Amino acid sequence: MMLDLEKMENVELAGQVIGNKAVRFLYYRMDDLTGHFQKARFLKRFFYPFFTLYRKAYNREAENIILFLNSGFCREWDETVLHRLKVKYPEVRLVLYMVDPMTGFDSEEHRRIMREMDSIYSINKADCEKYGFRYYPLVYSEDSSEAYGEGIAKATDLYYLGSGSDRTEYLSKMYKACQKSGVKADFHVLGERQEKEGIVYHQEAVPYSENIRLLARANCILEIMHKDFDNPTQRYSEAVVYNKKLLTNNKRTADFDFYRPEYIRIFDKIEDIDWSFVQKEEEPNYGYQGEFSPIYLIRKIEEDFEARER
Repeated sequence: MMLDLEKMENVELAGQVIGNKAVRFLYYRMDDLTGHFQKARFLKRFFYPFFTLYRKAYNREAENIILFLNSGFCREWDETVLHRLKVKYPEVRLVLYMVDPMTGFDSEEHRRIMREMDSIYSINKADCEKYGFRYYPLVYSEDSSEAYGEGIAKATDLYYLGSGSDRTEYLSKMYKACQKSGVKADFHVLGERQEKEGIVYHQEAVPYSENIRLLARANCILEIMHKDFDNPTQRYSEAVVYNKKLLTNNKRTADFDFYRPEYIRIFDKIEDIDWSFVQKEEEPNYGYQGEFSPIYLIRKIEEDFEARER
C-alpha cells in the first residue's frame, strides 16, 4: 500500500516495531503469553526503549510527522507508548490514517489512542462526518515484483480475498452459486476455520505477495462490502491498477472515477449475476496513471499542517 513512499527523499518506512531481532522475538513471545500484555501490562514498558520510533534520530529543527495505519496500531501503539513518544520528542506530530470503518474501532481503548493523534484521516466519508476526521480516499502502490507480470495464464474465473465476519454466510452462498454455474472460484477468507467446501480459510494474514500471485491468475475480482461501508476498497484499487474485471455489490462504485461498465459489474442479488461477464476473458484498460499513490497523501498531510501554522 505504501511502497511508493520509498521514492520520496524526505520519507522513511519504519519497518519492524522493534529492530533488534532477539528483542523482537522476546517481545512477541511475551505478547503471546500475556494476551497482548493484558495480563501483565507493566512488562511492555521494558520494551519501550527498543521500539524503532523511540530510536530514530529526529530533526529537532523541523516538524517530523509519523504516519500510522489503523491495522494493528492498537496492539502495538497503545496510548502510553504514543504519549511517551510525544514527551520525548515534542517536535514529532502523530497522524493516523484509517483504512477501515470505525465500526471495528469504536471502543474506549481506541479512542484513548486517537486522542494522542495530532490529526486523523479516514477513507470513510461517513466516519469523517461523525467523528470529525479529515477525508482522504484509499491509497495504493502498484506491486512491481515478479509475482505479477505479463503473460500469466488465467487459472480461475473469480477471485476473493478478505475477512469473513459479517460476510461469511454470503460468501458461502456465492461460492455455491459459482459451482452451480460452472464458474471456477478461488475464495480465501480470513477468520476462524469453518467447514465450507471449497473455500480456503486463513487464521493468519495472507502475505500480500501471495495475494498478487493469486490475483494475477484470476479473470475477475470479487468485492463483497461490509455492512454500512460503501467507499472505494483495496479490491477496487487492485482491479484498476492491474486491469482486472470487478464484480461488486457496492452500488456507489458507479460514482467512482475509474468506473467502466464494460469492466465493472454491480449486482444486488446473487441470482441476478451475469456469470458470462465473469468468465469471458478480456483485457480491461482503465487508463490508470498512478492516481492512487500514497505520495499524494503525504503531500496533503504536509499542506494541512502548513495551513495550520499560517
